[in-house]
Amino acid sequence: MQRNWDLIRKLLIKIEETEGYGNWITPHSIPENPHEQVAYHIGLLIEAGYANGKKSSDFDLMRDFCATSLTWQGHEFLDKIRSDTVWKKTKATALEKGIDLSVEVVSTIASRVIERLLYGN
Repeated sequence: MQRNWDLIRKLLIKIEETEGYGNWITPHSIPENPHEQVAYHIGLLIEAGYANGKKSSDFDLMRDFCATSLTWQGHEFLDKIRSDTVWKKTKATALEKGIDLSVEVVSTIASRVIERLLYGN
């Protein structure tokens, strides 16, 4: 399964909004995307160190993950891509340059977009 960057951003925002004792983000928290896709991406965020959470089941055909909060690294990454303006320009820049998105590429482009918005360079 390929990473869905819009879903990753959506999950980061949702996790941050829902943080608190006993609150969980599950695949059912994003009903507009397929359950398996959301579970996979929650797992990626946990594996990458952007979210705290756990694997809630591990069967042969299905893996479910639940996220409880963002890590410091997750907050830092989300702060770069939270703005709709920055996010759209980040994706447009990558598309225009023919660059595949990775965490490093998204972070670098978003930082440059923010610099241009702040300083006009």
